[in-house]
Amino acid sequence: MIENLADEMARDMSHHMFGSIEKTLDEYDQTVHLHGQPLGPEAVLEMLGKMRMDFDDAGNPVGLSVIVPPQLSERWEWVVQQIHEDPVLRKKYDELIEQKRGEWRDRETARKLVG
Repeated sequence: MIENLADEMARDMSHHMFGSIEKTLDEYDQTVHLHGQPLGPEAVLEMLGKMRMDFDDAGNPVGLSVIVPPQLSERWEWVVQQIHEDPVLRKKYDELIEQKRGEWRDRETARKLVG
């Protein structure tokens, strides 16, 4: 009985936490709504475009985490594979990463000037 109560509390806390995160992200236009459509490469690229990315000294993305519910994990893996294998999607991804790398360089330059 205690275990069931703990599970219920964890679900409630998780639901509340993700609800709060979603509300905040919506307020700052940081969400991608699929409007009932399945998760696809364009939505993932749009999502990545809204994210702030950091890079290591070699210019590789670091610290990027995406939380995917278990029921979407297979679809997520398929979408990521499509982005890497389809030449058009790969080009869009590479251009996006280059844009994010430039934004990161600008932030790092500004930070170093202040410090």
